[in-house]
Amino acid sequence: MLIYGAGGHGRVVYDVMKRLGLNCEGFFDDSSNADLYGLEHYGAYNKNRYQNSELIIALGDNNLRAIISECVSHNFATLIDPSAVVANTAKVDKGTVVLHRAVVQAEVQIGKHVIINSSAVVDHDCSVGDFSHIAPNATLCGEVTVGKHCLIGAGAVVLPGAIVEDHTIVRAGSVVR
Repeated sequence: MLIYGAGGHGRVVYDVMKRLGLNCEGFFDDSSNADLYGLEHYGAYNKNRYQNSELIIALGDNNLRAIISECVSHNFATLIDPSAVVANTAKVDKGTVVLHRAVVQAEVQIGKHVIINSSAVVDHDCSVGDFSHIAPNATLCGEVTVGKHCLIGAGAVVLPGAIVEDHTIVRAGSVVR
């Protein structure tokens, strides 16, 4: 598996891969020369490297994830940390990561390239649009709809049935009705 992004989120994704027992062939990153865990750092994306490997775009910026996803020819992986709880009836699309101790309940729909961050809760019947980020300790109560390219800040609570429109930022600690 390959990781696109060698910053903080890339290192978090790498840790999830290790907990899952997955092999990381290396990192692509346009702006970093970091020596990450002794793994290969390939610089800019190259479609010819490990063509049969899946890739995760490990960038916290929703818009950058979207732009890069259009330029990448590798297939995308989905990563779910082993400490996360994801209901059997939840649907998690390609490129999405569900991090440490997150909870995704029954009948949830999570789009492409979403980040469900550490200890976030996505309760029953919620929908999270492509390229959104549910930050650490945020809670989406039942039947919440989060549009595309949204950020639900750390510790925010979105109350049952609320609709968060595309490209919305919900500030950390906020309550949305």
